[in-house]
Amino acid sequence: MQAQIIGGITHNYMSHAPMNTQLEQKTLHFVVYNSGNAGMCNLFLSIQNALIIATLTGREHIIFYTNDKLYNSAKGLSIFDLFDIEYSYSVKPSAEYPTVLVQLPSFILSCFYHTDSPSRAFTNGREAFDLAELWDINAFGTDKMTLGYYSYLFFLSEDLRDDIVLFIKDAIQAKPCYLNLAQGSQPVGPYQSLHFRRGDYLTVPGTQNAHVTWDDLMPNLSSLDKNVVSFIHTDETDESYFQPMLDAGFTLRFIEKELSSELDEVEKGLVSLLVATAAKEFIGTMLSTYSGFIHQYRRQRGNYSGFKFLYSQFATIKLKDGEISRSFNGEYSWNRIHLNGDVKNTLNWMMEHPECYPNFDLNIDDSIKIYPNFLSEEEINYFTSLIEAKTIEHIAFENRDRAVIYMDQDEVLKQVVQRITSTPAMQSETFENGMQLFKQYKGGDTGLHCDSLASNTGELRYNSALLYLNEDYAGGCLEFPYLHTRISPTKGMMVSYPVVNKYGEQMQKYAHSSSVVTKGFKLVCYLASRR
Repeated sequence: MQAQIIGGITHNYMSHAPMNTQLEQKTLHFVVYNSGNAGMCNLFLSIQNALIIATLTGREHIIFYTNDKLYNSAKGLSIFDLFDIEYSYSVKPSAEYPTVLVQLPSFILSCFYHTDSPSRAFTNGREAFDLAELWDINAFGTDKMTLGYYSYLFFLSEDLRDDIVLFIKDAIQAKPCYLNLAQGSQPVGPYQSLHFRRGDYLTVPGTQNAHVTWDDLMPNLSSLDKNVVSFIHTDETDESYFQPMLDAGFTLRFIEKELSSELDEVEKGLVSLLVATAAKEFIGTMLSTYSGFIHQYRRQRGNYSGFKFLYSQFATIKLKDGEISRSFNGEYSWNRIHLNGDVKNTLNWMMEHPECYPNFDLNIDDSIKIYPNFLSEEEINYFTSLIEAKTIEHIAFENRDRAVIYMDQDEVLKQVVQRITSTPAMQSETFENGMQLFKQYKGGDTGLHCDSLASNTGELRYNSALLYLNEDYAGGCLEFPYLHTRISPTKGMMVSYPVVNKYGEQMQKYAHSSSVVTKGFKLVCYLASRR
């Protein structure tokens, strides 16, 4: 038995290990979502979310099947034949499900939190349920609609969220035989993967597959490289459907047709999915849990490429090069789309949202420069002391104060700017006279924006620099969503990035935001160079 600490609570992880009968084990009774057309990914996601509740509340996971096999497995496989689950669990037939249990609210209409209650932006119209209410209950259960993506369902502190992500990554793994088959099926060198869900999506209400044309699809393939192999992951049996891609110069391979006939369709689907997780680029089908599973697996393993889709299922959701093109509107990425009712509830089928993932720095664009410990302790203390003295306004919608100091009146600032102009990114730059200082309070965030082109003298801004004066707060990450980059500022750090390109045009890809401050306050300074 192996112990791991999550959020200060020790939990035991076992794979079908016998329980100590001398101890009363608290339990989560969970009816797996495997009715109707639920396949491998639905079962996986369903177990995954119940497993998170089990570990957050310190209890054994009891899984009840309405049918103990996957509905589309010719070999009669169960989910446990495909995945290893390293956690205390047992499996029982649904007939043994206790008739009297405390029941959790539905996953579809609810979200769950631990310690801190979620903001209105997170709940997005759903009921919020405090998992702390479950501590004194020895046994409780869930309904069978435990299906969704955990970043949408669970509101957790940053540290606990990061622990849960890493826990899930390690707790549920495809069996080694399928991982080895996937690795052996990958070509030498880079490749890209596309998941075309056809089949039931030609008839399921609300999906657009029956109406989408290649004229709709092709613009969303613009980021693909025609010089590398494109693996097609699909339930479409007629390969002529993909002729427009061949005509456009793509080299296609149909991965599942290349796999051994000894594998049944479910096994082929799993190997195909694992191949897609290692692709240089992946484009999937919106609302498909298979595509969502691939997005999640790729994120868990450090691939921070964008969530791309072949086409949009909804008229209100616009794509650009396959990505949802609307700007962020609020703390969480699902808030950038204003949907209502049943359509909003389907968002937890679409993708695993970026903010689910650990607060580690992501791949940094070459033009974004990070200088840890750029400011001395004396400089930090000096600028900090000026924020209160020089405050000129409170910006209510971002919940922050703004102050300004001027270089021609401040020797400390003048010395700092001289050091900035010695860095490779800003060598020989000329800076604006004023430096803005911001104090952002709990609950404040800065929405997605590009820095203004016009300096306070009317000259063109060229580069921006952010200087961070403290780190004793939670949240407040600097995010460049178009570059798939998130930076966790530390005390004394400087981050610089371009405002315009060499032609003096504003670069949308450097649009950035600051996530909400959830504890304490953040102190940051802004400087801009001009030309």
